[in-house]
Amino acid sequence: MQPGSGASRPEGAGRPAPFPAPAHSGSVAAGVRRLETQSTPLTTEPHPFARFIAVLGRGKSLTRALTLAEAEEAMAMILAGRARPEQIGAFLMLLRVKEETGDEIAGFVRAVRATLPEPAIRADLDWPSYAGKRRRLPWFLLAALTLADAGWRVAMHGLEGHTAGRLYAREAIARLGLPIAGGFDEATAHLEARNFVYLPLDALCPRLAELFALRAIPACARRSIRWRGSSTRSARPLRSSRCFIPATWRSTATPRCGSAKRA
Repeated sequence: MQPGSGASRPEGAGRPAPFPAPAHSGSVAAGVRRLETQSTPLTTEPHPFARFIAVLGRGKSLTRALTLAEAEEAMAMILAGRARPEQIGAFLMLLRVKEETGDEIAGFVRAVRATLPEPAIRADLDWPSYAGKRRRLPWFLLAALTLADAGWRVAMHGLEGHTAGRLYAREAIARLGLPIAGGFDEATAHLEARNFVYLPLDALCPRLAELFALRAIPACARRSIRWRGSSTRSARPLRSSRCFIPATWRSTATPRCGSAKRA
């Protein structure tokens, strides 16, 4: 029909045709209905471990230290696998920044002791050795062996290899020709034979050894990241804060290896 002829156009002529409905629209709708009927409603209940992070991470003016009971419960949850990995990371980092109090250390130790078999090692001195020596030899081993020769039962425990470039007690003890205990029964036998025993942390408390191994994760990340400086500067590692397991087991109140009283 020519324009201006006065004839009317059919209804809908000149309008864009609607998009055809997708062939799978019915299956999508059915899938949505299925999800609505099968999905579990979201919960607003916080994770039980979240309250410990809230205590430590409330800012400069509101943050407080954990009580002894709170620290014991928090570590018990970690050792039992009832805390999420991201929660453990946040918890340990906040402790590292704040630094641990005596009550927190004591609470952590109580939680670790509760995981040990009864009776554990019966010793006079519970001697932790975890740091390793970077510039000096571990002369403290001679002091421990001197005490053992004098009749004191010395139980030493530690972990090696978590920081590169250091000499740890286990390696030094092996060089002295002394055996390393592989469990509590061997540890008891070594004490009976020579009043001295070294028990690695992975034999004392395997879950705690796993926590110590987390130290290597941020270290690896630092080594893999480099600054992209100018052409006159060589690339250097990106410096960042380090994540450490709290120095919980460097005090005299360490995981139970017996009484501190002389036999």
